[in-house]
Amino acid sequence: MEENLDSAIKHLAELERRISENPKQRATIIQTFYRERVEAGETRTAHIVLSMRQMMDSSDPPPSKWFQVAGFVTGLFVLLFFMVLSAASIFGYSVPPDGRFLVLVVFALGSAFSAAFLTGDAATSGKIHFFGGQNPLAISASGGIAVLIIILAIGYYIYL
Repeated sequence: MEENLDSAIKHLAELERRISENPKQRATIIQTFYRERVEAGETRTAHIVLSMRQMMDSSDPPPSKWFQVAGFVTGLFVLLFFMVLSAASIFGYSVPPDGRFLVLVVFALGSAFSAAFLTGDAATSGKIHFFGGQNPLAISASGGIAVLIIILAIGYYIYL
């Protein structure tokens, strides 16, 4: 059994080397490797290597490149929006009290989109209060929605 394990580790290293040389052909390389091991009479070793390989692979595929670009662009627009607000305040203009909620919404949505696109993660949970101090509903959110809820909640108390 120890010989099989040593052989499997050696073959796993070989498989990883082949895949790292040409990652776009990963599936073909794995199929070819399996066929080679079976033809060599090492079916058990092939199964062990593929099992070990599967355990090493991450289950979540990496996010698409456009997701990161979209997050960057969204964050950039929000940054530019607030830079314009800052420049306007230098020249004596300020956000009227009626417009503060809209500024908060732009900030919250921009932050939520950026967090979602950049695969950021945040979580929040809480209870919804009704008349008489009762809490019949509880909420929980994560990802971009959580960022939206957190920013709106904090912004309501701080900015509004």
